[in-house]
This record gives sequence, structure tokens and C-alpha cells, in this order.
Amino acid sequence: MKTINLNAFNEFSLDDLSILLAYLGNVPSGEISLDQVKKLPPVRTSKIGPIVKIAEEFGLISKKQDRLSVTASGLTFSRSGLMSRKTTMRTLFGKVEQIQRLLDILALAPSGRLAKKTVLDTFNLGSPLSLSDRDIDGFIAWGQLCDLFGYDKKKEEIFRLELGTPKGPTEITQRLGNVYTLPRAS
Repeated sequence: MKTINLNAFNEFSLDDLSILLAYLGNVPSGEISLDQVKKLPPVRTSKIGPIVKIAEEFGLISKKQDRLSVTASGLTFSRSGLMSRKTTMRTLFGKVEQIQRLLDILALAPSGRLAKKTVLDTFNLGSPLSLSDRDIDGFIAWGQLCDLFGYDKKKEEIFRLELGTPKGPTEITQRLGNVYTLPRAS
């Protein structure tokens, strides 16, 4: 499992990522310099760093020095419909340690719902990984987009979308290090 900077997800949208990948997929030479990408009208320069970082982390682009090229996975992603992109992102997110940790915490909640602050506090308890308010906001936005979970803005609660049979509590607490006590469902 890999760790990534979740804060980067606050900087761009799924459309921004798709635009970059589609553009790279249509470059005749197959690669382009980062400076050329920064001049693209639909992609603001301030967003390009985080987009490139995440796309590279997820294997959607290849970056060698300051040259970018789209991978076969990235090309497929850019040419697919919205539902396929969401499915791809959901799969990619499943390989990220922080995301899996957050989903595990949600799975332990008896009601399947937890206050955003509880999720944040629980995540940071006994973990070498830390999560800020800004990180969790990015996680919430992308998690909702990719149908990983829901968010009730009024109550500031994150909730599981699939209440079916979550992974066994023993397996999850072992993975989380047995340090979590979640509040009882209200």
C-alpha cells in the first residue's frame, strides 16, 4: 500500500485530471515538457503540480525530468466516461494507505456514520500518518465523487454508502493497531 499527499486533491478536479490526460494522449510526439503543459488554456498553472503528482502516483502519466507522457492506463482513463473514471479512481484510492485507514475507521462505526472530527481524531491517534482538516476536506470531496462514502454537510458526518457486511472488526482493528474506540451509535 502507498501513502500520498491527500492535500493535493484539494487543488484540482476530476475534469482537470481528464483534460490533462486527454491532451497528453493527443500530443503527436507522445511527450511534452512541463512548461508547455503549464501554458494549456484549460489547466491553470497553479493546479498543474498537484495534478502531475497524483497522476504520476497513480500510474496515469510518466514523468522523466520535465517531460510528461500519458501511460496506457491514463489514455484509457481520459477516453472513458464519467462512471468508468469514478470506478478507476475508486480502485486507485483503494491502494492508498490513508484512504484505506479512513474507510476502516468508518467500517468500525456501528451506525456506519461518524462525525468528521471523530474520524480526524481517530485517524491521527497512534498513527505515523497524520491528517489535517484540509486533508480530510479533500478526502471527503473525492470520496463522495468516487462513491466511496457519503457526507452530510449539515451534520458534518461521514457515512458508509454500502452498509452490507463490512470487513470483520478483528481484521480491521488488527490493521489499525487495536488502539481505536469509537463512540456508540446515537
